[in-house]
Amino acid sequence: MKLSVFFDTTKNDGGAYHQNIKTVELLNNIKNIELTIISPNEKTINFFKAKNIRTVIYHFNFIDRFFYFVYSSNFLKLFFKKINLTNKFEKFLKKNQINLIYFISNSRASIFCSKVNFFSYIYEIHHLFRPDLPEYKGWHDFDLREQIIQNTIKKASLIFVDTKKKKNDLVKYYNCYEEKVEIIPLIPNITIHNEENYQNKDLEKFINEKDDYYFYPAQYWPHKNHKYLIDVFKILIHEKKKNIRLILTGTQKLNFEFLQKTVNESNLQEKIKFFKYLENEDIVQLYKNTK
Repeated sequence: MKLSVFFDTTKNDGGAYHQNIKTVELLNNIKNIELTIISPNEKTINFFKAKNIRTVIYHFNFIDRFFYFVYSSNFLKLFFKKINLTNKFEKFLKKNQINLIYFISNSRASIFCSKVNFFSYIYEIHHLFRPDLPEYKGWHDFDLREQIIQNTIKKASLIFVDTKKKKNDLVKYYNCYEEKVEIIPLIPNITIHNEENYQNKDLEKFINEKDDYYFYPAQYWPHKNHKYLIDVFKILIHEKKKNIRLILTGTQKLNFEFLQKTVNESNLQEKIKFFKYLENEDIVQLYKNTK
């Protein structure tokens, strides 16, 4: 069976990126699957090439942006369909003899698949429940999400989610056909090594201090749990006199400066430490040594 995976996440996407890496590794180990990775990212292409996985690069350009505009209008979409004008992405798929594609995360490129069969993984629909959060404001972060998800609900042959609740939510809020939604729990993508190996010396110093620490790896988005944790640690440290620490790691997103300010105002600078995106070796050590 020939299967192509469209991989457009990067390290800046945090957990989704590592989940997608693990998924590709699992698919590549299935004997009767001939796997091809399609990606617009040169680093991703080189990463999978080094693992001897077949890769094909796809470059998005102004023509793709033109077709995004066309596909956002039902009238224009029907018109171009009537004159049999094929979009650039589907021409690329046909040229590379790709007739089944897995969008490993809900990708806008799936909008172009009108003739090619596809299935997709939908990570979350949190924008429906918390549209007030700043990360869901604007066309790119709300309306585009909706366009991609609704297209997937209607046209995907199969949809994957990680929990029963998300499956129920897709059925309830998007009128999705229940039988084509499958549950595949998220899988950790980490390799434990016995030796200590640090890339970040400040992190090594932090870990080697005597007080216990707790570890929350999550990008600094408002919809994550950082603020709750800071509030709890304020009580535990100042009122309950606990000798504990908290370490936060992730790509700096919209809430980063607010969280730093909150920690400073709570006089917790020595107890709560912020680190940016860390290499895998450092994450391993954090998991191994955390309380």
